[in-house]
Amino acid sequence: MTDAQALLAAALVGTARTTPPAHAGTPLADALNRVTGRDPEGTLLARAGLTGLAAVAGRAAPATPGPLPAPAPAESRPEAPARAARHLPLLLDTPLLPEWLTLCARAGCRVPPEVLPDLLDAARQRMDLRDLLAPVLGERGAWLAAFHPDWRFTPRPFDPDAWLDATDAEKDALFRALRAADPDQAAALLRDHFTAERATVRRRLLQAVHDTLTPADAALEPLLDAALTDRSADVQALARRALQRLPGSAFNARMARRATHALDGSGPGRPALRLPAPPDPDLKRDGFETGLTAKGFLWHVLAHTHPDVLLGALHLDPPALVALAGDLDAHEELRRAALAVPHPALAQALVPHLKDTLPLRRLAATDPLQAARAALHAHDTDLLHALLPDLPAPWPADLTGALLPRLAASLRRVEYPYAWPAPWRDLHALLLVRADPLGPPPAPLPEDATAFARSMWDDLTSALHTRARLMQDFHLTEGARP
Repeated sequence: MTDAQALLAAALVGTARTTPPAHAGTPLADALNRVTGRDPEGTLLARAGLTGLAAVAGRAAPATPGPLPAPAPAESRPEAPARAARHLPLLLDTPLLPEWLTLCARAGCRVPPEVLPDLLDAARQRMDLRDLLAPVLGERGAWLAAFHPDWRFTPRPFDPDAWLDATDAEKDALFRALRAADPDQAAALLRDHFTAERATVRRRLLQAVHDTLTPADAALEPLLDAALTDRSADVQALARRALQRLPGSAFNARMARRATHALDGSGPGRPALRLPAPPDPDLKRDGFETGLTAKGFLWHVLAHTHPDVLLGALHLDPPALVALAGDLDAHEELRRAALAVPHPALAQALVPHLKDTLPLRRLAATDPLQAARAALHAHDTDLLHALLPDLPAPWPADLTGALLPRLAASLRRVEYPYAWPAPWRDLHALLLVRADPLGPPPAPLPEDATAFARSMWDDLTSALHTRARLMQDFHLTEGARP
């Protein structure tokens, strides 16, 4: 019987009926026998406490299978300055953490080693932190991340064997990471594995291609073209959308031929349309439904062709193409094409002809900062709020200074969160992390402002003060404004 079992047996019987046991033949026997209290109950409890402490503190570390891991490599970056690092524990669960990581990377530093586990845990939950954390982990951080399965999002050389055992979501993450680090290797991986994957994986892979498409992806055209006959309708649709955005693709060339054929012989005024002469074996794989009228056929062409290809094939400029679409009641189809590519010039030409123009006006703003200034001057609140998320931080001092009074005016009488319209709540969240923190501090709210308004305003002013301190502590105040 172990010491703990003997003590438990005595406790179950009760000290009124028995005495604390005499211990023998165990490592703790002598020490336990010397523990005596003022009464049997105290003796029993004291011995139980010693037994429990020994069970926890005296337990031998489990044997490590195999050799011990190699130590972390020597660091190649200096640690963040102590004045800057002091903020980090307070920012872990706040919107300001990304800025701290960005400033740390810009300063050529790494995070202090004692906060590495907390940062890796934070990045496990927040995907927006992962790319920001990678440059500042240091050698020890990358070494540490390899020991925890939840931290394997950190950059590491691509392992082809990892692909075979990965889940659908893991394959998506692996492919996106490889595509960002080595596009050529990612393209080779796609060619080697695409057709053998399940439909859910094929869809994820093509979505990743579509999300990050560049002109260099013209090399993937054979794979995308083959996917037009994929067993999955979702995969087919993604392949068409990707091919539409590649102006030199054979898909766009086929669409251009159909457009010119459909409009061949049309003169001024309402176009005279005709359907394609059979046979056109590619209609189904290019997404056309059967039984379309001539107008429906051309609508499909306008919506699913790269605008530059249409403009070249029809020898039109954007306003003339929009006028042609108006004759065909096809402005909505051109809107789809302009937003899918995207195509700012066509968006600009479409704006006067449609009602819901905010996405088009946002796309047409080739200089978002100047467009935001113009929208602010014109009191075009909808466009202003649509453009601001596209502006990198920190925003210029003049824009910040003009936005703060407007935010204060919208907030002054608000008594609870959802009485404040969502665009202004979103602007408050953006100002926290993107406003210029080095300018004059925001003016205080009027005395009659609500308690909720004061709380939100205090959050904003506190965040701006902290961000200014961060820039100073990283010695990055010079040139901080764009």
